Amino acid sequence: MAGRVRVVVVGAAREEVARALQAALVDTAVEAADDLAGPGPWSVCIVVDGPDAPGPHELAAALSARGEPALVVVGDPHDEARAIAWLDRGAADVTPAGQHGRLAAAVRRALRERATPPPLAALHERAAAVGLFSAGLAHELNNPLAALIFNIEHALRRSSESEELREAMSCAERLRQIIRDVRIFARPEDRAAGPVDVHALLGAALQPLASEVRRRGVLRLRYGDVPRIHGHDALLAHALLGLLHLALRAMPADQSGSLLVATSTHGDAVRVEIAVEGERSPTATLDPARLAVCRAGLVEQGASLELVGSGVALQVHLPIARAETTSAAHRAGPAARAAVVDGDRGVAQMVRRLLMRDHDVEIHHDARAALARIEAGERFDVIVCDLAAPGLAGPEFHRSLVALDPSQATRLVFMTGGVFNRELEEFRATTRNPCIDKPFGAQALAAAIARTRAS
Repeated sequence: MAGRVRVVVVGAAREEVARALQAALVDTAVEAADDLAGPGPWSVCIVVDGPDAPGPHELAAALSARGEPALVVVGDPHDEARAIAWLDRGAADVTPAGQHGRLAAAVRRALRERATPPPLAALHERAAAVGLFSAGLAHELNNPLAALIFNIEHALRRSSESEELREAMSCAERLRQIIRDVRIFARPEDRAAGPVDVHALLGAALQPLASEVRRRGVLRLRYGDVPRIHGHDALLAHALLGLLHLALRAMPADQSGSLLVATSTHGDAVRVEIAVEGERSPTATLDPARLAVCRAGLVEQGASLELVGSGVALQVHLPIARAETTSAAHRAGPAARAAVVDGDRGVAQMVRRLLMRDHDVEIHHDARAALARIEAGERFDVIVCDLAAPGLAGPEFHRSLVALDPSQATRLVFMTGGVFNRELEEFRATTRNPCIDKPFGAQALAAAIARTRAS
């Protein structure tokens, strides 16, 4: 039996499927069986789904008695409920009837995975390490990029007609957006859910697919005026990336199709529509296994996924975030005194340059030095502090200010080049103090300061 490698086919049309597979898998013994009573062990069990085939629940006990073979189902991937039932029972794939080449590929993959099962714990650890590296890389890139943007803005104020400076600013803004997208995927998964901008998530998910979209056709964005949604940005971004990739694979490679991504509000949810328009690949199908993974990620976030019609069209419904309350009160007049706390001297100088028109600014490269000034009686109208400042990180610095003078704690504006520490993530998610992402410009800083004055 080819080294005890046995592929057993049960269900309707089993003889036809077994013959086609045997021709494709010459080194593997393929046999058709009337039922599940045959002796084990089996390497792969193929179920040709139909009225006379064993169902997902019936199959589990039978396979357990035959060495837990890998399960591949020949059925209708577009019957989503049935496909998900098989996948929930451990099916490696659900392939369309008649596509023997795809079935053979699924069996080969199942045999490879059975021979060398993936070390799941190692894969999870590797994924976590990649996320941590991405967050750290984004943090390290953000500080010099922040200084670069600050300097370009300062130079543009002196020479607004410089075409070279405007081109440099455009490139710097592009880098800022790429880093921001990377940071969405790098955030720890145990961070609490909160309000999320769905258009920012879609931008992050589309970013790694941009070159493939251009190769295959046209991207059409039809974004509506929608509120923020509630969920975990990294998990939602991963699910949306998976759905976009599935839809993209259904487009032909000759630039004759287009990928539509649209958003709208429907009741208490934001709807995201992902659809392939125009020409589609002749063999276009949505991989049910990957679709189930995306669905599971969305359901965990209180969202839902629907397949619409017979083509490639997906609708995701995401819960709307609770309305955020903001104060309408604003204190008149600019702040007279400002402190900047950041271990990166270039960033600290650039923030000082943004503030110095309306503030008397002093710089500290250690949060303990700034705290000592306040303990000595100095008071600031605004304190711009890096969330991971040397000496005292943001949460501890904030707690110290609350204990010393609560009014000074309300004057804090945090800035960050990327957070990859659970305590800092939780603090950022719960603090009422504004926190802005590096690199930022004068407008973002002014808006954050205005929020502290409204408190």
